[in-house]
Amino acid sequence: MAKTINYYTTYEINSLMSFRIKNKKEIISLILECCSIILTGYEIKNNGLGSFELHIDKMSRLFFYCENVKKFFSFSFPFQVMQNEDSTYSIFATNNKIELEPYMISILSCLNEDGWFDEYVEDNDMYLKIEFLEELCVQYGSSYKELGNNILSIVSLLHLFEPGYIRCDLEDEDNFDENHPDKHPKNHVDINYSQSSTFKMGLTKVLSNEMFKTLMDIGTDCYFIN
Repeated sequence: MAKTINYYTTYEINSLMSFRIKNKKEIISLILECCSIILTGYEIKNNGLGSFELHIDKMSRLFFYCENVKKFFSFSFPFQVMQNEDSTYSIFATNNKIELEPYMISILSCLNEDGWFDEYVEDNDMYLKIEFLEELCVQYGSSYKELGNNILSIVSLLHLFEPGYIRCDLEDEDNFDENHPDKHPKNHVDINYSQSSTFKMGLTKVLSNEMFKTLMDIGTDCYFIN
């Protein structure tokens, strides 16, 4: 059964999503921040910055709607979310059914800032990284064997999952060139985030939030390129 979990955007998430995503580290930052909000169940007031939602069906995707910069973007969500009897949520890493606790999200955020999800990591850095993880486990009152193995399983999952990133820019005046209007249209869709694989498709009209979401919903009819 399809389920959608909606939240208004916090200032922290807005600071992460206001700029063009360029690497997986930035995607993981957003995933962890969203997980933290979902787990705590904190009620966020509408501050005019936009919203995000987690859509769970045959696809599991996060959708972000930015009011201040007029863009939508989305990428896949690598975890499993379960609703509890008290209407709170639990989040699991689906490979080994490891439950994510808030403190584990904090550890993963520290690892992300330490460069664990950078696209190019030297092999000789791994000893220092494991040593850093061991120190974090001790700070959280747990042994490396107990907590570290679970964290490493989640790290592996985050390294391997396919983001399927897509962004829709609306009324993009800053990058529009009147002399070459078809090179960077005001309304367009960007596929993929890395410079080596991204490509753009122009739009003849502005997409709504629902149209953007339908674009990626494998349970709905396809759009066609004319």
